[in-house]
Amino acid sequence: MSMKSIEPGVIAAVIFMSGGLLCTPSFALDLETGVDVFANPTTKIHSLHRLYAGHRITENFSFGPAFYSASTGNAGGAFFWGIEAVKKIPFSRGIKLTSSGFLGGGGGASEVKGDGAMYRGSAGLEFTITDRVDLSLGGSYVQIFGSKVDDTAVNLGLNYHVSSNRQKNTPIRVPIDQFSFSITQAYFSAAKNRSGAAQSDLRLLGSEITSLVHPNFEFLFSADGAISGGDGYMQVAAGARYRAQISTASIFAQSTLGFGGGGKVDTGGGTMTGLGIGVSYPVSNNLDFDLSYGTNKSLDSNISSTIVQARLTNILNRASPTQTHTRARNMRYSVGLSQQIPNATYMKSGNNAGISPWMQESAIDLPLSDHIYVTGNAQTTVKGGVAGYAVGLIGLGYEHDIVENWTLSFEAHGGAAGGGGVDVGDGLVSSVRAEIDYIISRYSSISVAVGKFKSLNGGVDAAIFQFGLKTYISTR
Repeated sequence: MSMKSIEPGVIAAVIFMSGGLLCTPSFALDLETGVDVFANPTTKIHSLHRLYAGHRITENFSFGPAFYSASTGNAGGAFFWGIEAVKKIPFSRGIKLTSSGFLGGGGGASEVKGDGAMYRGSAGLEFTITDRVDLSLGGSYVQIFGSKVDDTAVNLGLNYHVSSNRQKNTPIRVPIDQFSFSITQAYFSAAKNRSGAAQSDLRLLGSEITSLVHPNFEFLFSADGAISGGDGYMQVAAGARYRAQISTASIFAQSTLGFGGGGKVDTGGGTMTGLGIGVSYPVSNNLDFDLSYGTNKSLDSNISSTIVQARLTNILNRASPTQTHTRARNMRYSVGLSQQIPNATYMKSGNNAGISPWMQESAIDLPLSDHIYVTGNAQTTVKGGVAGYAVGLIGLGYEHDIVENWTLSFEAHGGAAGGGGVDVGDGLVSSVRAEIDYIISRYSSISVAVGKFKSLNGGVDAAIFQFGLKTYISTR
């Protein structure tokens, strides 16, 4: 069957089966990063960076979310998000044969038209460096529908295995210590954007998760999207931060490596580096306020930016003065498929012919109390004529048990969206939804939701329908 004939029902079935895999006992979490370099590029996307977080279902099989972004060429802002499965076969001491398959969607940088669905298959070798670190080398085939990307690539990667310490019928445990919401002002030094017009300053909304590897040292992963100045701009980054305690506050320095683009911001191939300093002050035992200043620079374009960021951080595992230990907090990770039903002013062109956006969703829910939780949600298109359309949301939810194994929840979100010709104005969006969950087991559930999605200064005012599967996770 041609990938071009894949319908949303088929994608939903794939997600459903993946959810079943996520609900089985796992041994570890596999974090993998690498780059696919196209042998003969047919577009401005010359290579893709890969970031994968897989729940290890068996010793040699994992499944989870994957994120791909343009890293060289001249297509900064091409992002693709989806689900991936990885299978490994021991070959000899310290060497494994590997294969993987990815299905997702996205677009950006005017390189993808139409649906934006992406398929990637890979095969290669994995070499053991230490008990937790492997080096991978192989080849891959990537096809992005609605673009000319139909290429083979050479890939090189680094894999890290995180122990889950999971017992039977208990949630998967992941090393997340902090979850932040940030508002960022970016002042760009470039005089012109990709279209030759004056480059506007951007205001971004985003989130960040961190993992402590030392009382003063942490790893971070962040994602931000434009809410003014550049509809469709997005940046993601990973990095390290060092903290020094000064009385009740702390000061910190950080460095990051990531990818950015969209909104006509000329980030070249998309690879960006960053440096920053800041101060953090505890508002309560589990809440900090951070203020930071830094710079971001594109490695292959003339653009750099000054970054001023305010961040509110929820500390997941900090003990109070009266506690001698911390308590693990159950989170939920979910994957799903949703449809936005376009209203008359949905598209910037005013023409909705052939427009029926289907989005794949990934979300994390973090409980603040027995009924209230914080939620973060990322979406990219997989079908419906709006390639490159992406949504990032942060919100609050309220959950209540109805009867045994059934729960009802309500969520309200704010965030950023852009791309695909969808009229989201400057990019600031909001949504509300009602969701019913059926609990399959102590660590998984399925859900159905209906709601409304609206741009605050654009034409989008769409009804949404969503189906998803959730896996319960515990922090550390």
